[in-house]
Amino acid sequence: MPIEPLLQQIATIPWFTNLGHAEGCEPYVPITDLAQWQQFIRAANAAEFGLAHDAGVALAYPFAGMSWLPTTHDEADPIHGDALLAVAKSTGQEPGFKAAKLAAFKVAGTSQRNAQLHPALKSGATNLAETACMGGRHACRMAAAEAFLGQEGFWYRVVQCYANGHWPLGLLPGNRVLVL
Repeated sequence: MPIEPLLQQIATIPWFTNLGHAEGCEPYVPITDLAQWQQFIRAANAAEFGLAHDAGVALAYPFAGMSWLPTTHDEADPIHGDALLAVAKSTGQEPGFKAAKLAAFKVAGTSQRNAQLHPALKSGATNLAETACMGGRHACRMAAAEAFLGQEGFWYRVVQCYANGHWPLGLLPGNRVLVL
């Protein structure tokens, strides 16, 4: 797939405008209870700093078994690992591959300038807006890698979630995606 249509879509994503209203269809698991989401964020934040918290929140549906999707370039791709880069290298396409990823990252960053802080991204002193944006930029970069190699898949579909105003934030067992 040419990367231009993906870049055009990324440029017009309505970032985080539909949080809490995702519909469940495989492989997506929606977070529809924003109060439960707020409890989860408070518990996760407290756990990170060794504070007292309700550990059961993280074990309850839909959060049980979730690992956060990557937000930075140095985090491992939980779906492809290094396979996409290996294909690009072995086919002599590494420069174009890297350029496609950079282009998607830049377009996403520019389009996120218009993103508004949705109340669901804040819980007490914890503000997840930058984390959500970073996750979006990472997903766009990886979708561009898939598109450049003609292997649209997981990350391309994740970008479609962002395009619907949601935040695909976590990976559940069976490669299901937790979506706010």
